[in-house]
Amino acid sequence: MWTGKNGQAGIFVRSTNGSCIDVESENVGTRNGGDGVFRSTDFNPTSGAACGTTTTPTTPTTPTTPAAGSTTAAPVVTAAPVAVATPIPTAKSAPAAATVATTLASAQVVKIGTGRYLMVRVNGAAKTAKLKITLISKTHGKVSSRVVYRYVTLNKSVRVPNLKLAPSIRSVRVALA
Repeated sequence: MWTGKNGQAGIFVRSTNGSCIDVESENVGTRNGGDGVFRSTDFNPTSGAACGTTTTPTTPTTPTTPAAGSTTAAPVVTAAPVAVATPIPTAKSAPAAATVATTLASAQVVKIGTGRYLMVRVNGAAKTAKLKITLISKTHGKVSSRVVYRYVTLNKSVRVPNLKLAPSIRSVRVALA
């Protein structure tokens, strides 16, 4: 479940016997090639109180004196579900910043005049992005590569500065650095 703009999520408990239930949540924003940070919270859905806290039990009313020869059953007390204005267990999450991912939208080799250049478009919220460019060449039957780094402005198609592709360059790989 994802949290809302205030960092809170709602749950719906379909059935319970009035005892404590365990609610587990994972902060998927903290995943780094594996599981994120987990939080586990125990609470009583009937009272809305966290487990392990003391609450004052309600005492049922019983008849004063049963008639002779009759039996009375102990009254069954079922507490009604409690509407909680603010959730008791709240997961702490990082403030939701404007996280617009920087993405490489396109990259192509173009011929301008007599030279070949690399044109890229990178989208994102920042002003510039660093690119890792691998130039792959094949000379004298051998394949070799060279890695260069360049900065480009975002949100428009631009020619990568200070990078003219030699005739020996057969292909180019571009990634965000």
